[in-house]
Amino acid sequence: MCSANSLRITFLPTRRKRPTAASTPPAIIRPIDASRLKTYPLQRRHSKVQVSNFAKVWTKGRSFARFLDSLPDILAVKTLREVAKAIAKAHRNGKPVIVGMGAHVTVLDINHDRLTYLDDIYHGRLRTRTSNEYNIEEIVFSADLVIGAVLIPGGRAPHLVTRPMIAKMREGAVIVDVAVDQGGCIETTRPTTHSNPTYVVDGVLHYCVANMPGAVPRTSTFALNNQTMPYMLQLANDGLHAVRKNPALKLGLNTYQGHITYEGVAQAFGMEYAAPEDVLA
Repeated sequence: MCSANSLRITFLPTRRKRPTAASTPPAIIRPIDASRLKTYPLQRRHSKVQVSNFAKVWTKGRSFARFLDSLPDILAVKTLREVAKAIAKAHRNGKPVIVGMGAHVTVLDINHDRLTYLDDIYHGRLRTRTSNEYNIEEIVFSADLVIGAVLIPGGRAPHLVTRPMIAKMREGAVIVDVAVDQGGCIETTRPTTHSNPTYVVDGVLHYCVANMPGAVPRTSTFALNNQTMPYMLQLANDGLHAVRKNPALKLGLNTYQGHITYEGVAQAFGMEYAAPEDVLA
């Protein structure tokens, strides 16, 4: 449990059921006291890498295979080698992989500017369609792979692919629901883990891992930190005042003193909404 004076910085998934009062204690934002932070010598770090972990210097004229072999066997390199081998094997066997490798890709969106942009950069190598019930149903029935990626900031994703649609898909087809953290845009979606990532419904394989970037934790952590660090510093330096003076931080305020202060979150959980301006006054 967090104390009343704690600062909670988190990503609130909207896939769960309505929270109880005990699970959502009043949150009072306070400045972070960094005065007790201390540094320590580099020699005491247990996470230091060795020189042998470094990649060899690339020289002009070397093949890509030599370059791949020269990479250290740490981080995601092992996975990269496996992917490269799988692509090479698919090429030898005459099997397509994805857009540039032969797949027939269709993108559905309600943003026509985005669809026009994709048409321009891919020069017709993928198909674009307006996202509506008719087009979704038509494309899902014949698809080998369906990737759902719907985001409504702070709110629950709508079910665009229904259970009856899943039942009519070809056996062995695959569904990946990237929107699983927002409840999923596929009706048959339920959260899974990296240790047990898949399940089958009506002969269709589902991959619905919550926090998919966790598969590459180091890289995703750097990416997240690069985007959020300026806001973290503002909160650390100014506390609640940072939320009052920065509209971007105010948009990210989910709860304050027992109130739900983001309208999409309140709607997702069926709870009463309170405007941030009112509770922060």
